[in-house]
Amino acid sequence: IGRGEKEISVGSLEARRNFVYVEDLCQAYLQCLEKEEIRGQIFNVCAYNKSIQEIADTIKEIAEKHGIGRIEYLRDESRVRSSSLETDFQMDCRLAKELLGWEPQTSFDDALTKTFLHYISEPK
Repeated sequence: IGRGEKEISVGSLEARRNFVYVEDLCQAYLQCLEKEEIRGQIFNVCAYNKSIQEIADTIKEIAEKHGIGRIEYLRDESRVRSSSLETDFQMDCRLAKELLGWEPQTSFDDALTKTFLHYISEPK
């Protein structure tokens, strides 16, 4: 994609995962360093729960919007796993908000756009 590729290879399009933009994750780390009282606590930091279908569709829209051209995604059956994690994986991220006061600042669309544009600007 942007490097001559015009296809995204995916397994299950229904699978859902949690994501967080790197700058938001770094902010959570910084907030951890500032709070002595949370030392030893374990918590998840996540911002969006999205399906592979949603991600692929958004990447296609971003590519077209930024003049990369039309991108297709191909389902690769060899990448499909037979487990409950394949369809739904959602972390409980409430402690990050409760203990740190952390919330993501970057929307899903902005995070994926920034990531995509960075990826296509990197040499192979």
